Amino acid sequence: MAQVTEKDPRNFWQAYVPAFLALLVNPITQKALFPGYHPDHVHLAVLFFDLYCFALTAVIYFSRPGFRVLYRTRAGFNLLLSAFFLVGVFLTNPLSPGHLQWLRVIFLLAGGIFVFRAFIIGVVKNEGLSRMLKNLGSALAGLVGILLLLEAVFMFVPKTIGSSRNLSSRLWFDWYWKPLNSQGFRDAEPAESSRKKVFFLGDSFTAGQGIEHPADRFPDLYQSRMGDQFQVQILADCGANSAMQLKYLMDYPLAPDALVLAWFVNDIEGAATAEGLDFQPQLSLFDQGVFQFIINRSYLLSFVYGTWPRTTDFGYGEFFARAWSKPYIVERHLAQLDQFAKYSQARRIPFQVILFPRLRDPKGSAPYLKVVRDHLQEMDIPTLDLTPVVESVPLPERVVSRYDDHPGPALHAQVAEKLVDWVSW
Repeated sequence: MAQVTEKDPRNFWQAYVPAFLALLVNPITQKALFPGYHPDHVHLAVLFFDLYCFALTAVIYFSRPGFRVLYRTRAGFNLLLSAFFLVGVFLTNPLSPGHLQWLRVIFLLAGGIFVFRAFIIGVVKNEGLSRMLKNLGSALAGLVGILLLLEAVFMFVPKTIGSSRNLSSRLWFDWYWKPLNSQGFRDAEPAESSRKKVFFLGDSFTAGQGIEHPADRFPDLYQSRMGDQFQVQILADCGANSAMQLKYLMDYPLAPDALVLAWFVNDIEGAATAEGLDFQPQLSLFDQGVFQFIINRSYLLSFVYGTWPRTTDFGYGEFFARAWSKPYIVERHLAQLDQFAKYSQARRIPFQVILFPRLRDPKGSAPYLKVVRDHLQEMDIPTLDLTPVVESVPLPERVVSRYDDHPGPALHAQVAEKLVDWVSW
């Protein structure tokens, strides 16, 4: 290994480069440099970048050899360089998944190259290591290489999994949750026309979570089957409860000629929250703390953990059972549904409701659907219980996947066919 006895004068300017970068990119300037990004994610990445740059400055400045000699002869220095690229990638992965993916791959490649150089210098060329340690080092380097390759591959594998923090899910939304109109809905831009305007109100079932092509959703399929005489507008979003859907309707720039409300069991959540019953998810060890921090910053780990077989629904079933067991919450929710009826009656437009059961357990949600169905029918509001339609579709085709319980394309198609036969204006 080369021995250097005099400090390289180039150390001074070489050391100032990362120090200058640390002064340029800091928590004070991060808002100007990264507008629109989640401040907590940016702050953590910027803090790591600054600490790394100052550490690199110290190593280069106080060492006798310069950067080039350290790079060529020191395994530890190459590992330090690899840390910048690899840790930097994992800290910045939550920033806009789906964007700059190739830049992330380049950073992974650069980090892998420095790890490989550290392996060559510290293991292959190190004659002082025993054969066992060399074999162990070779196995470890190979494992790191495979993991980095898989991380790069899963940066391009979108999958709806359920958690909004899961990188695979966020990647799917970035790729497929479009087009978004000026109202924020996954739908065409609202425009006045002479056609009869039919509004579909709902949540993620109606908006089409897990459906890659919007044309495969039941409102769009209904539109295509009914022809140009109708103009379907979708007022739906993920997590929207009845109170939110009513606000969508009141704020929309167009006036409907007919309303279809797609109701689901969890629409009662808004009423439950308003009455003080908040959902407290039942999290496993890996859904919180340091494990969650690590998993939500790796595409590979996010995919593996998100698709790992689960035996729990995080307590959603228990929460909704509690909500539906409390008369005052049910009464508040039914009053919310009454607002849609009053809206349609005041404007003398048709109003019809379709009821979705829980897709994996239609029979289990039957009591909840009966409460809503009986209430609506008392007011002579046409109501369609989709339980028979749901049960007619085999479970693997009924849902998006075994990781996502939203309606799959086959169920959307069946619902659209039923609507064509049932909806009457």
